[in-house]
Amino acid sequence: MASTQRARVHLLLLGTALALVGCRDELRAGDACAPAERGHMRCQNATTALACQQGTWQQVPCHGPQGCSGSGYAGVCDDGVAVLGEPCVQAASRPAGEDHACSSDGRSTLVCLTGRWEAARACRGEKGCTHEGAVVRCDQTRAEAGDACNDSQSAFGACSVDGTTMLRCDAARSKTAARPVGRANGVFRPERPCAPKTGCRIGHVGTIPDRPAVLCDLPDARAGAPCPPRSDDAPMCTEDGSAILRCHPSRLILSVEQTCLDGTRCQPVEPGSNLVRCGR
Repeated sequence: MASTQRARVHLLLLGTALALVGCRDELRAGDACAPAERGHMRCQNATTALACQQGTWQQVPCHGPQGCSGSGYAGVCDDGVAVLGEPCVQAASRPAGEDHACSSDGRSTLVCLTGRWEAARACRGEKGCTHEGAVVRCDQTRAEAGDACNDSQSAFGACSVDGTTMLRCDAARSKTAARPVGRANGVFRPERPCAPKTGCRIGHVGTIPDRPAVLCDLPDARAGAPCPPRSDDAPMCTEDGSAILRCHPSRLILSVEQTCLDGTRCQPVEPGSNLVRCGR
């Protein structure tokens, strides 16, 4: 009789334990989570995860191509693609404001702040916003005045969307602007108009096709004309292509470096290059 009662107790305890395990496997958003579970993530389905944050399990969308994968507490949420305003989880391996994603239309970056995806930068260039793993890239070779930008654009610049103007990232003035978000610490401002005939266009540095360069011919490219703002001393062609000009550093005016003779004309060393030469 004692053995039978003991067996029943064991079965009862086993059943209770299994029930508890079953309940734990059926987590729902809002359920409490223990301090030891903080930072853990579990897949709720193929596109949604539950993450332990601030003492509760919170639902987090996984819009990236890998969705939510893994079992138990080893869930992995691909949030490389996100929707503005939706919940997010700040990666423990990155400082606050450094967890980025691409918007669902691939035209902007978002940053995870205070548990929500917020707008960061517009990616108006041809490549838009792309991501590979934790690396998010934003093509800002084209922009609008007032778009958020970062220091890396200060030396490079951008073309306006309508192709009439060269823009430059002004990080210094951002101190008086709205609070910068994520890596954006400046705004694009117009630097100079470009010659109407050629406009502002995206080329490349020298003969290196994977290093983009902003090409903006001066509307008044002639000897004696003022040097362009922030001149990098790069040679340029006269408007009629008869000579190569360079900024004279002491007088801040353009001077003739080489006259193109024998039927040659000033032209890029190769299509799209920011370097020029006299050639046929």
